[in-house]
Amino acid sequence: MASYLLHSAIGMVQAQPDCPANVPAAEAPEWRRKKRLMLESLPADRFPMMVAFGATYARAPDTERYFSFCIDLVMAAVESMAPGSQRP
Repeated sequence: MASYLLHSAIGMVQAQPDCPANVPAAEAPEWRRKKRLMLESLPADRFPMMVAFGATYARAPDTERYFSFCIDLVMAAVESMAPGSQRP
């Protein structure tokens, strides 16, 4: 279990919702703008979900919400696997 929790924590940090770690904070708004435009320029008839997803880059993500949700998700999985849980 500890190994899964460790890998979940590492994955959360590596895949955090924002610019790659090598993008300086001052350049983040421009990076997000370019990412949004790239996604929104895809053919909407072929990639409607990706085009819609592009709008999420219009502003900086709520990283507190992201990490909170990830931790809740992992902990819910752990609790559901615990002895005595109502797991089917």
